[in-house]
Amino acid sequence: MSDNSWMCIFDRIIPGAYIPKDDDEGFSEVGHAIRQATIDHLKDFDSGRFRLNTFLELFRHLSSCVATGESEKTLLNREERREVGHERGFSNTSEISTSSYEDKPEDLSGLACQYFITLILDLFTSLRFLTPTGKEGDKLAVLPHHQSLSWTMAGSLTCSTVNDGGLYVVARGSTSGSQRHSTAPIISIEAKRRHAGGIKCPSGEPQPHVPELIAQEFGEMLGQACAQRELSYERSTPDQEAFVASMHGTQFRLSCAYFSDEYLNNVKENAFVPETICVYYRRSRAFEMKDPDDRVEASRLLLGALRYIRSGEARVATLQTVLSGQD
Repeated sequence: MSDNSWMCIFDRIIPGAYIPKDDDEGFSEVGHAIRQATIDHLKDFDSGRFRLNTFLELFRHLSSCVATGESEKTLLNREERREVGHERGFSNTSEISTSSYEDKPEDLSGLACQYFITLILDLFTSLRFLTPTGKEGDKLAVLPHHQSLSWTMAGSLTCSTVNDGGLYVVARGSTSGSQRHSTAPIISIEAKRRHAGGIKCPSGEPQPHVPELIAQEFGEMLGQACAQRELSYERSTPDQEAFVASMHGTQFRLSCAYFSDEYLNNVKENAFVPETICVYYRRSRAFEMKDPDDRVEASRLLLGALRYIRSGEARVATLQTVLSGQD
């Protein structure tokens, strides 16, 4: 499909100016590297074949997701053993902690999604590292721990949902020097098995519409928006945008939502939001990560989203504050 065709599709999700074209600097190399693993390679995975490929760890985790001869529990146990044996070979800039899996094994799809975002940031370091703000080392990093996102409705009712890790701003403390992450994610990660919501989805087929999954993702975005707004940063806007990167089985999606100040106020104070007050909610199609071509297009959309987020144009309080130079 031509660049223009993809632009027409993707700019419904992210402003078209941020979507990379095939010949954009760096993206052609990404497209070449990420399409190297075929479905047959993933089914019979040999890490040696891809030892020089930037996306080795993504391929490894996708291969675990598509494995048919072993249970997910067995694969997760193997993942924990590999962690203890330090067999992973992370890049130097990877922020996914090798110790985080010893207490609580992560879902395989969640791991694949975490690595996908991390490896794109590793390749485009100008997106990872943020404008200096007086706090040394502000950057974007994927953190694997689950976070509960809460918000208040109708004055006193507390609602919450839990993500499967996310992309955060990580800063170095000016006194202690230790790294601290923002309390609200920039992108939440949502992972499910292939038959999410109890609805069977044949391998390779797009996941059917599952209202419970849409509600989960929307709840995470509403929780993000409320959490960002509650930070009350001086240079942030009262309206907020939120993002969810989901991996259901081996199908990747990106969801985005714009919440107006009026909508967020109504959620907090009233039992019902008037029908005239809407949320601009967008959800991409499913990208089948077993398919090399879909993998390229998923990386195109993800890179575009990261460019948009990093630009400062996105309405996200933490980034608006960091990128404006506020301490």
